[in-house]
Amino acid sequence: MVRFRKAGLFIFVMTIITSIAISDGRINPIHTGDTALAQTASSPSGVLCTPPGPPNYWCVSPTSLSSSADTLAGVSVVDYNNVWAAGTSNATITGGTPLVKHWDGSSWVDSSIAITSNTSSGLGGVTTSYSGSSGSIWAVGAAYQSGQGCTQCILVEHSTGGGFSPISNLINPGEYGNALNSVMMVDDAHVWAVGEYNHNGIANDKVLIESCATGGCNPVDDSNLNHGTGFNALLGIAGTPDTVYAVGYWSPNGAYTDCKDPSENCYPLILKGSGSNGNYSWARVDDSYIDNTGTNAVLRSVDWFRDNDVWAVGSYYDNVLGAFQPLIMHWDGNRWHMAQNINSPGLTGSQLSRVFVTRERDVWAVGNYLNVCQQLSGRSNPDCGTPTPTPTAVATPSPQWGAWGEDASSTSVPLSATLTDHSSKQQDGKVADAIPAPGSRTFIMHWHGSSVEDIDGNFWDTIASPSPGGWGNQLLAVAAPPPSQPTTSAWAVGNYSDDGTSTLPLVENFVAPAAPQYSRNYFMEELNATEEKAAGYSAGSRGETGAIVLDYGSTRDLGNGVYGTSLPPGHSTKVTTDQIAQSVESFVAGYHAGYCAHQPPGCPEPPIPTITVAVGTDNYSLNGYVPSLTFGHARAWSIMVRNIKAYVRNNGFLEVDIAAAFDAEPGFGAFNSAALWAIGYLVQHASTYYDYGSADAYPCDHAGIPLPHGMGCADWYANQTYTIAWQGGVAVPLPEMYGADHDDLQAGYWYAVKRWSIGNSQGELQFGGVTTHYHSSGTSTYTPAQGWQVLWLSINGDPQTQQNSYLSTDFCDILNPCNTTNQ
Repeated sequence: MVRFRKAGLFIFVMTIITSIAISDGRINPIHTGDTALAQTASSPSGVLCTPPGPPNYWCVSPTSLSSSADTLAGVSVVDYNNVWAAGTSNATITGGTPLVKHWDGSSWVDSSIAITSNTSSGLGGVTTSYSGSSGSIWAVGAAYQSGQGCTQCILVEHSTGGGFSPISNLINPGEYGNALNSVMMVDDAHVWAVGEYNHNGIANDKVLIESCATGGCNPVDDSNLNHGTGFNALLGIAGTPDTVYAVGYWSPNGAYTDCKDPSENCYPLILKGSGSNGNYSWARVDDSYIDNTGTNAVLRSVDWFRDNDVWAVGSYYDNVLGAFQPLIMHWDGNRWHMAQNINSPGLTGSQLSRVFVTRERDVWAVGNYLNVCQQLSGRSNPDCGTPTPTPTAVATPSPQWGAWGEDASSTSVPLSATLTDHSSKQQDGKVADAIPAPGSRTFIMHWHGSSVEDIDGNFWDTIASPSPGGWGNQLLAVAAPPPSQPTTSAWAVGNYSDDGTSTLPLVENFVAPAAPQYSRNYFMEELNATEEKAAGYSAGSRGETGAIVLDYGSTRDLGNGVYGTSLPPGHSTKVTTDQIAQSVESFVAGYHAGYCAHQPPGCPEPPIPTITVAVGTDNYSLNGYVPSLTFGHARAWSIMVRNIKAYVRNNGFLEVDIAAAFDAEPGFGAFNSAALWAIGYLVQHASTYYDYGSADAYPCDHAGIPLPHGMGCADWYANQTYTIAWQGGVAVPLPEMYGADHDDLQAGYWYAVKRWSIGNSQGELQFGGVTTHYHSSGTSTYTPAQGWQVLWLSINGDPQTQQNSYLSTDFCDILNPCNTTNQ
């Protein structure tokens, strides 16, 4: 149930909106290509990516990664042109070698790896840390070897961008089964990896936490970290320099278990490391802080946004359905909650292998599921493919190096009939299955939290992803650029099989398409006809289309029935609406001159306007400033817009249209005041307006109920932000997407408003464009292209809110017109 905070003005506002009919100046947001997008998203087959990516969901990397028998189990992303993936080459039942691949923006390149093992080895986790053009990459796994006091030893590889070299000074706490499954890096002096080890090669595996630096790795004291005397294993780790979590599973049974048999007893294991500067002391999280997941549950991965916003994923056995289902757990600062109502695509079993948090309320998880045709192995089935040949029972030699440290599937088909008999594993510790079951398909889940109930899983969307293999497909890891970078791509890796006998590496990505050419907005710090004409001429000569916002600052009542604004940035210069009109007319005249001079032959008469110049003000009411957010000011603004439109029409500037613009921000003032001005303008029927404002903090739609993650609500709620930005379709949202130095969460906030609007009687909100201010003073993080792409990735990660086409605009200062080449 959606609950509203009913502001007193809201009902009045909506009543007025239903009577509004803009007779001219209507600007329809560009909205094309959604049908094709939906078709691509629902396709189960592989869709090749064409860098920098077509406007679809997840697609298969276009470059061949290997000829056969390779798998990828870990991925780390710096940016679109710098992606690292780790796994195992020649991952057959007889062994393998470490594999690291690097994506440089156009192709995948093998990284050279020096190894010390004399038999088989593999990698399952990789992490990167970059500063400028240099960086550090760490990858971890295990090596089956002898002569170092262990039959199976940990493997740690390090690189600074060239080849990989093994960290030689390693301490293995067990004689058998030493393995590292996941790694995180604070810096090169503080690297942490987790896994498990075994003392006697028979039972009772223990958790393994290694503290690494370039000089070597040392295990931490695990005397208080294991759950009783049974089996313990850690599969994932993530955190900050001060706090870190490691997750896995434990079983009261002493014998080896991978929790694939419904009769096994497995439970989530969560450890917490606390300290500073990457130095941690470790403790096991008490079961009383973890929701009951029933029996046979395992956590495979964990990721982090803040200390009270941590996610972990895996699988559990649902006794009612009689199948394994995705397990999602969330730490809200008080408890690890198990998400409810997760809609699994798998009819006979499914699991999640890895989770990655790109930003608050934007979480990705990947895994695999089985179709009912899993029961039809060996028979022709168009959804599962026909395995050729069907695997046959063979003797089990040394460990099979598949996706190291990751369980392929709760119902994976082993290459060996004896693989499920773990006593035959030659006491080598935990090893994953290399090939998933026939009918196994990849799937991706995406969380865009936009209500309190979301923690229970209501808004976890299952995203279709390619499954290129005829035999089995699985995704084992997912990552996106770090929070310091704009999220314009996400990557997932795993493997698939064509014939059921060997694996091929699988890479999928979700990349925002190239942004359109941006138009230049202007902060009008002063009124000067020469500067205005020059800026307009420059825009016209470039043939800028779409929209140009001229921001004249904050509303002002100048007395005696005269209205205007106080110019940015200091509100010290007061101007009237008549003076603003003259300024806009100078800009338009310059635009027309530039447009005609560069549109051969002469200046043709377009059938419709190609550019809209929007005259902007805002709802600023901070620091003692007294705005004039009144019907009187709104009426004066509408009269001004009508007069400018008449000027444009009378001078034959047919390529130009005129509208209003409103920088409406919850952080500037109360909703009621902003709504009063917005409605006051629209009832005059002068034109539509662009809302180039923000959705500060989080636009809640649940009055009086605190949000998860410890975040408070903004003063405006989702329905109120929607009212200002959309107005039943007669306003056009052109939201700020400024970047980390302002608020890099805006894309998620605006997604929440769009998601809320679905099914609303006033229509689903459609974005007219995005506003950045890369070229204005106080340069923000996002370039125009990045700001556009960040919003695209957010709204197109949900099939219900997809929108491919909208404008890109960027702010300049009129005193510094930033006449530079489009980026």
